[in-house]
Amino acid sequence: MGLRFRRSFKLAPGLRINLSKSGASLSIGGPGMTMNVGHGQVGATLGLPGTGVFYRTTRSVRRLASDASERSQQPDAGDGSLLAMLRASTVLAMQLKKPKQSPQQEAEAINSIRDALLRAHLKTPSPNARAPYEPKPFEIAAPARPITKVRPPKPDLPPFRDEKWWHAIIPWMKRSIQSKNDALLSDFRVRLAVWETSLEAAHTAEQDAAGAYEAELVMWNKKKANHDRLQERLRSLVEKADSLGEPDLDELLELRLNGIEWQRETIVSLEVNGHGSKVCVDVDLPEAEDMPTIEAQVKRRPPGVKHVKLSPTRLRKDYQTHIHGIGFRIVGEVFACLPQCDTVVLSAFSQRVDSSTGNPRDEYLYSVRVHRDGWRAINFATLEQVDVTAAFEAFELRRDSTGTGILRPIEPLAC
Repeated sequence: MGLRFRRSFKLAPGLRINLSKSGASLSIGGPGMTMNVGHGQVGATLGLPGTGVFYRTTRSVRRLASDASERSQQPDAGDGSLLAMLRASTVLAMQLKKPKQSPQQEAEAINSIRDALLRAHLKTPSPNARAPYEPKPFEIAAPARPITKVRPPKPDLPPFRDEKWWHAIIPWMKRSIQSKNDALLSDFRVRLAVWETSLEAAHTAEQDAAGAYEAELVMWNKKKANHDRLQERLRSLVEKADSLGEPDLDELLELRLNGIEWQRETIVSLEVNGHGSKVCVDVDLPEAEDMPTIEAQVKRRPPGVKHVKLSPTRLRKDYQTHIHGIGFRIVGEVFACLPQCDTVVLSAFSQRVDSSTGNPRDEYLYSVRVHRDGWRAINFATLEQVDVTAAFEAFELRRDSTGTGILRPIEPLAC
């Protein structure tokens, strides 16, 4: 079953679409750890959600790829290829230091992934007020200019012993002084050679650091320029949303949805019809097998964390909550983004194994037709109290589910 509408794109955890000619950047991960790859740089953030404890670092692909090449000699390790980026991200991941965690923090970090999946709808905007466009700031810090280290001073000549007149008539004293002076001179020459070598090495290192800084600065400026252009494009689309044609409205919705940090990879196919009055959306949902299967609990004696396996029923209900939260958020973003939109028809499907063939097939799990007037009845100030699975029941809904969370396939609504 193919995607039914004309514009399709992928919503991945932290994904950012870059429409410029310089290429795309990708941020992969979720609460706890995020890896950013693109434009010749690899950055990572490791932290504990909800605690404020985090570790952040950025490296150039060229530098990390050269580190990786010491372990495995591969061609093109220093370019901007995907191979170099993956190799660099692997090195960076090994360099990250995990902050120390208390049992409470460890349990919260483990449960935060499941909590985020179950709360995918909490940031759904209200359709009642159209907020002005606010450009997102460029969050990547500019590369730091390398610091020139203080050079060690040049070694001074040693205090040689002078020969006296009487040394001429006492040969053994003359030979002793000459031997000591020769030793001092030899030691000085060694120290001078070491100093000259270190000076040359420092100069080479400074040149390398300056070159790396200039390269990173060029990449940073390109990324910032791309970000600014994208924000300007978004601003233009948002401000002209009332008068845009359908292709531009498709683009606006894609950019809007890709500006959200999704917890799981989700593929969306959409089409704007009737000059924006109706939007049809198909959602290729994350798989149920990707849901967390454990819940972390703090033990008092002995202190630690206990992993409790979730029951099959709990897992199915968690999945049901998550996929309805995704649909709820998408519907809300459409209504908030397009003030002229009166109707959203959203159908969500997933891949399941056909028992007769053993091959995966697409099965629609729910389909809903939402009208703006009914959507306004939801209290968006208290979304934590909204049951997203039940919220769609106020609209035209096709869904076949049991009390234990089993979802049977359905035929989607026509759009």
